[in-house]
Amino acid sequence: MKEDIINTSNNRMEENMDMEKLRRLSYAHVVSTENGYIFFNRLVNVPIEFPRYGTDEVVIQPSVIAVCGSDVHAHDQDSGTHPFAKHPLSNGEKGFIPFHEGVGIIKAVGSNVKSLKIGDRVAIESTIFSDDCPPGRWSQSEKMKIVGLGTDGLGSELAVLPGKVAVRISKGVSDELGAQFEPLGVSVHAWMRAMNVYETTTKKDAREAWFMINGGTGSVGGLALTSLIAEGVPEEHIIATGTTPAKLEALKEKYPKLNVFNLTDKTQTQEILEQVTPRLELEGFGGKIPIVIEATGHDPRPIFPFVGKGTVFVVVGLSSDLQQGENLMDNNNFVVRSQRTILTFGNKKDEQLIKTAKAIFEKTVTKEREPKILTIDSSTDIPNLLAERDYFDIVINRTGSFPEDIDKLLKKGGIWITQPIKGNSPLPTQELLEREVILVGSWGRDKEDWGVMASQVREGRLSADKLPITLFEFSEEGLNSAFENVRKGKVGFKMGRRAEKYVN
Repeated sequence: MKEDIINTSNNRMEENMDMEKLRRLSYAHVVSTENGYIFFNRLVNVPIEFPRYGTDEVVIQPSVIAVCGSDVHAHDQDSGTHPFAKHPLSNGEKGFIPFHEGVGIIKAVGSNVKSLKIGDRVAIESTIFSDDCPPGRWSQSEKMKIVGLGTDGLGSELAVLPGKVAVRISKGVSDELGAQFEPLGVSVHAWMRAMNVYETTTKKDAREAWFMINGGTGSVGGLALTSLIAEGVPEEHIIATGTTPAKLEALKEKYPKLNVFNLTDKTQTQEILEQVTPRLELEGFGGKIPIVIEATGHDPRPIFPFVGKGTVFVVVGLSSDLQQGENLMDNNNFVVRSQRTILTFGNKKDEQLIKTAKAIFEKTVTKEREPKILTIDSSTDIPNLLAERDYFDIVINRTGSFPEDIDKLLKKGGIWITQPIKGNSPLPTQELLEREVILVGSWGRDKEDWGVMASQVREGRLSADKLPITLFEFSEEGLNSAFENVRKGKVGFKMGRRAEKYVN
């Protein structure tokens, strides 16, 4: 139910708000369509009428906004390639207000929102999850939307968002750090999924394992690295890769015990193998890295010498190189965005595999129900199952191929048990499966990831000074400049604090 912001009979609103002034000053940086506001390739200020807010929504005055690579990707492209921001919008309406990373103050609260009050300082969980997801598993919502990517986001004087995406933060969290909780949560979610699967399959403490972060000098990889160390993983147990010597040197200077190497230098790869392999063997890991976080979005073949049987190989986020091909990584959908785990047969019996899959399901999806299991072979009538809208949590594939439409049968977060799939692949899935690597998709954040971040900050293990921040003025000129810096990869994060001249 939508209610006008001026009608406060049910909703709560800050008493001294001058609504007429806010109506005049509600400007937004709007990603445009041909029918409404403008533009591709630049951001503009346009006056908008302040929207109504509903009983389940809150009104937020942003204080800090961060520019994400997804904002730039959605802003620059005009071919409809972004998974959550299609251009032009199919319904022909005006463009949307961008930005999904930030911190602000609650100015009005819908009557159904009981967890927040006026004056609360909140960070944004960008996933607008629906009730179809398991408890706390927001990232596994089948009908999710994303704040600021196809829906209105934080880029206006006042933002109207669902109350459930506003997360109250404590006084000890700076605005700049709070604005990074959204991207930080992506990285925490990736290694949390890795740890959950690793501990389930090995019965060992993941914090004592070795990690490789492919892309440790990038945004997602860098945050994964920082938060893993904050979580207690020793620097010397982490290998970080990159392709820019200056960034690798800076990383080594910051973390002297860290193992770093340049992916473009085959000599360095061999040196790291010679240095690390004996240590891995001595510590009982069989000479192979137990956990890999693939955060580059590019072809990971250069790190294959480090992986082997039982390696938990987490693929996180979008990647341009993996959007083509008829294989398990088709359009990044089957594994990454659907957050599935892929196990291979090896020499294990079905009952062993199902036991492992059930344990992973309980750890990464839900304990509240038993998983629904399907075995498919050449005689399985998949179209009939689809017609009956029969969906499963664990699928055992005995076909020797990748059946058409199988993606529709397996739920988000599900486990796919298979033998190596033949065929070409931009990500060499066949080689990974032949090595009996456990492939894990990661996307977004869950409730528990916010808890991990809060604990790290509360206990002093994580702070804004450990993360890269570059401030810019929240204005048309400042935002366009920030976007250009993101495109060029000059800095890790771009933070916009509202300028007084903009809001007065």
